[in-house]
Amino acid sequence: MFFTSLCIFFLTCFSSVLAGNAMRRFATNDNLVGRYCNRYDPPQGQFVCFQYIGNIRDHMTSTDASMHGYVNSAGNRFVVMFDGKTEAFSTDRMDVVISYSVPCLEVSTLDSGGDSREYQGCSWSPPILVY
Repeated sequence: MFFTSLCIFFLTCFSSVLAGNAMRRFATNDNLVGRYCNRYDPPQGQFVCFQYIGNIRDHMTSTDASMHGYVNSAGNRFVVMFDGKTEAFSTDRMDVVISYSVPCLEVSTLDSGGDSREYQGCSWSPPILVY
């Protein structure tokens, strides 16, 4: 009984650490976020730039296992680098899915109120607002 309780305690602690570290594969780099979110002269590659009102680090609740990218120091802009598979993340108020499409990545959002939106995540597009 004691061993079972101890295992449950450690699993609970471990799972909360994982859930609270949804942005662990996002490097803080103001220069790269600035380059990728510069829609007038973006670098090559497949990526989507996002804007968040506040600090996304405090509100990103989950990401899929392969998601990675960059976030600025303030946490109000971040870039998801697309690696050819569908990418998904959630905030405490919205779910976001990034899918391959030509000529631009397709970004679908579903907010907590049930409203869904579709965006084209082009390198020349302004940052997509998530909340």
